[in-house]
Amino acid sequence: MTSLQIRYYRDILVMLFAASEINEDPDLLPYTTLALRIADSCMSEMRAQEGIISMLTGKEQPVPNYQCQPQSTPFGFVGGIASSVSIAMSNLLDVHRIPQISYAAQHDALSDKIRFPSFLRTVPHRSPQSKVLVKIVQHFRWTWIGIVTSDYDVCYTTMKAVKEDVERTGVCVSFWEKIHDTYTKEKMRSIAERIRSSTAKVIICDCFEMDFKPLLQELVDLNISDKLWILSTTVTLTPSYFPKSSLSILNGSLVLVLHAPDMPQFKVFLDSIHPFRYPEDIFITSFWETAFHCNWVENASSPVVVQWEARGDKLPCTGTEMMNDIESLFVLSDMSYTYHTYLAVYALAWALQDVMLCRPGKGPFLNGSCADVEQLEPWQVR
Repeated sequence: MTSLQIRYYRDILVMLFAASEINEDPDLLPYTTLALRIADSCMSEMRAQEGIISMLTGKEQPVPNYQCQPQSTPFGFVGGIASSVSIAMSNLLDVHRIPQISYAAQHDALSDKIRFPSFLRTVPHRSPQSKVLVKIVQHFRWTWIGIVTSDYDVCYTTMKAVKEDVERTGVCVSFWEKIHDTYTKEKMRSIAERIRSSTAKVIICDCFEMDFKPLLQELVDLNISDKLWILSTTVTLTPSYFPKSSLSILNGSLVLVLHAPDMPQFKVFLDSIHPFRYPEDIFITSFWETAFHCNWVENASSPVVVQWEARGDKLPCTGTEMMNDIESLFVLSDMSYTYHTYLAVYALAWALQDVMLCRPGKGPFLNGSCADVEQLEPWQVR
């Protein structure tokens, strides 16, 4: 079983937290329950589109253009993380005129309302970030740098702008290497060797963590620790994902992070989660095993009864483990994308609230009309 990435699971939990807050707020969507259905795209455009079609049709196996469920069409979608996934989602959702709010996709192209009319986001586009990276280079008067990016168009576009801007000020770029988690170990080793051989001591990195992780391991193996890394907001350094030896390579580096105020009640919510309390959460049992280093299996004869057992060198889960003992696993010191996920759920809730509070004659539709709440269509929420 692939280990659950707690950094991404935290974003799912904050969706549940936001929904619980909204449903308990008597002034926001009164007499209405906000329900969520969550699908894992696995950072795959195809998986994301399959998940959307499944939700729209009500079938596990997608059936395009058919609705096989009694409940209404979802009023909006939150996601995805990667810009490529968000673009794939938007291309499909625009056909159905369903609003989409991403909490992480930053590609500049997504700001084009002609091409992506139903797409919104709670994070800024990439252009301001490229300007910040250039200003950092100028501030410290660095003149000889390297660039490393994930092999995705969104990273290429940002670093192309950075490279062009710094070169106008007299800065030279020693190398530009692209990385991806599908690259072979030999190719990653070659990139690490290129970094070691360069005399550039400053490296700007615009990478996704799954691509950055194997490169960092190669840097550790080659003992390349004399570089100063400038990391974009795309890089999220989750301690549970990166080995300590890899993170030590980054001592003294600079990291850009999105603004995220405290959410004190979110910690209280995290302490309350449990497999028995949220049996419909498809990730929580994997999380429990990862967090507490134990094993459990569900009794095949009953979806309710759980049989706890030891497998391998792990102890059996007991169900009495305490969440407040491992809160550091969630890395609450950096809530950047998690907070923007929280905002995305609330944005949908407030959009629904505006529709429900619409007054005839002052509405957004023809002749100031309002939407029929009893027969509300997703496009009316945009």
